[in-house]
Amino acid sequence: MVEMSLQFTNIEPKISIISEQESNIPDTRGYKFYTSLVLKYQKGESRDEARLVSTSVTPSYPGMNVVVKTNVELDFPAITKPYIVKNHYDNSLEIFVQDSHNQIYLLSKSGKILWKKSLGEPIVSDVFQVDLYKNAKLQYLFTTPDKIYAFDRKGNIVKHYPINLPVTKNGEIQTLSVIDYDHSKNYRFLVSYENGDIYMYNKEGLNLEGWNPNSPPLAPPRGGTDHRSSPPGGKSDSKAPPSGGLGGASGFITHIKVAGKDCIIAVQENGIVSIMNRRGEMRNGFPLDLKGHTISPLYIKKGGDFSNTYFTTVTTHGLLVKFNLAGKIISSKQLTREIKGIRQEKETTFGLCIDALKKDWIIVMQQDNKLALFDSKLNLIFEKLYSHQPSISNFAVQYYNFATDNKIYAIHDKVERKTYLYGLSGNNIIEKPFDSTDLVALLYYRSSKSYNLFKVDGKNVKQLTFK
Repeated sequence: MVEMSLQFTNIEPKISIISEQESNIPDTRGYKFYTSLVLKYQKGESRDEARLVSTSVTPSYPGMNVVVKTNVELDFPAITKPYIVKNHYDNSLEIFVQDSHNQIYLLSKSGKILWKKSLGEPIVSDVFQVDLYKNAKLQYLFTTPDKIYAFDRKGNIVKHYPINLPVTKNGEIQTLSVIDYDHSKNYRFLVSYENGDIYMYNKEGLNLEGWNPNSPPLAPPRGGTDHRSSPPGGKSDSKAPPSGGLGGASGFITHIKVAGKDCIIAVQENGIVSIMNRRGEMRNGFPLDLKGHTISPLYIKKGGDFSNTYFTTVTTHGLLVKFNLAGKIISSKQLTREIKGIRQEKETTFGLCIDALKKDWIIVMQQDNKLALFDSKLNLIFEKLYSHQPSISNFAVQYYNFATDNKIYAIHDKVERKTYLYGLSGNNIIEKPFDSTDLVALLYYRSSKSYNLFKVDGKNVKQLTFK
């Protein structure tokens, strides 16, 4: 749950936010609300198998009201972020993570290892929870380089899994997307590859017609209108991307239903947006050319019909584009001209970062060793200078809009392996950056005005609490 090399996360089932004892941990569709955080042991789960590594109620950051509530030590360093998942028996929260020896773990929120299993392969997608048996019991679904796996809550692999993915020359898997067209839990799994090819499977593992694979166009459609403004220095925004193939998927594939019609949306690195029906056929008005390299997600504002459903994104050279589901460009702005104070002679990189609850979006701009955040009206939120240049490959930004007066920005430095936590005006929520080797997961409890933050640091999975 959002990845330019500045990693702009559009987080869906993987980041969870609690407000007034409510959670958006998905029950496969929609949100499941709950108040209990009580861990119950299930039959076959021995208390001896669950070990509490440490629990602390002592402030861990001098001068700050921050404590390390739990610290679970894995066998080897973690290689994924901590995924917040739901225990379907009592609605309590749990943590799913993988270590560098490809072991997967389920941890309780109270700091116990409930189980661990050797997978033999690294996870390359997000981790989803699905209800494959339609019995309100959730499984963990993800992809490795060549398989789709599903495990139940006790750590058993689900029958008929893993699903073997084709051995191709398509490059690495970029994304996994889970679709439930009519809320029937007859899931469809979309898997996209580095070259842009997209495969679709049903939950039994059958590769569906029209998606074996579906190969969106690698070139802009003929006769398209060039709505691009020149980026700084007169450089073309459609130059080859810094990594991946020109036609590769940007890491954004999703599904929406508007006016009773299903739309499968894929954005490629070369700026081609494809919107297709269930059979993989292009909808009218698409493919659409954004006229620039992009790896940002699309912010979606659904309306009652295609003309009133809008998408917003930005190219890496700062072309902010808004278009609708009918394939019409509504607006196109060059941010190097719209935002005051940008030095035109400097190489500048942009990305769109969507709030974890999808309420709104922000613009992230990198220039030299400066990182600046702007709101959707292009007002500066704050800017920070770093000891090294925050290039598109070594910083990741997460945005949490809990309320108008409660917004948090987490900036992960992949080089220094630290995360900075900022408030509304760029103030440090935690006085100093904390050690972390991946993205964080953040929960907010409005009733107590407190936060729970989960992070990985080497072999440690820690839960911090602060107000």
